[in-house]
Amino acid sequence: MVDIKNDYIIIEPVNYYTFIDNINNFNNLIKGFYLNGKEYERIIYYDISKWLSNLKNSFKNRQDIWKQYLKDSNRCIIKINNKRFTNFKKINDYLYIYKKIKQNYILIILTQAILASPFILLHNNIKSYNTNLFLSEISELDIKRFNLNKNILYDCIFKKNIINIKIIKYLRIFDFKDGFDKTICIIKIYIEFNLFNFDYSIIKFNFIPVY
Repeated sequence: MVDIKNDYIIIEPVNYYTFIDNINNFNNLIKGFYLNGKEYERIIYYDISKWLSNLKNSFKNRQDIWKQYLKDSNRCIIKINNKRFTNFKKINDYLYIYKKIKQNYILIILTQAILASPFILLHNNIKSYNTNLFLSEISELDIKRFNLNKNILYDCIFKKNIINIKIIKYLRIFDFKDGFDKTICIIKIYIEFNLFNFDYSIIKFNFIPVY
């Protein structure tokens, strides 16, 4: 189990910083969350049971979860057990070995709803730093310039005693001046869930300044 008693900062070489934060609410404002012009990462530990329970309560029933999963899966790139997965209606071929509650959690994680709370945390803290900065999807120019993918990327391992899901999503921070938007920072969101370890999930934000 991860020791989360204290917040602390690790200072790494070459002026690269890693900040580790322990939060109990995605609406939290974290002091010094955004560092303009700096390349760094923030690692967030959060109670996975609380997170997934809140998400599950936002759906009416399993049919509602399934409907959202099918809708969102077409906007994602999903790998299962190291192979590209495209026949989204056959996801149960991998999930039948798990209890219903874990099946539901997996389907929820495979919807865009999983990004709502990290987005709120980012948005609130960036706005707290500067109300003239905005958070959004990466632009077409960003995609071409930095060779990024706009889709949510999933890398899943589903085996008898393993449920490991890694998620990557890119966003940007931009300002808006004289009728033009300008990307000033790319954010790589990395989320990892281990559903056989119901302690804490890991969220990592990599901030990469753009000049």
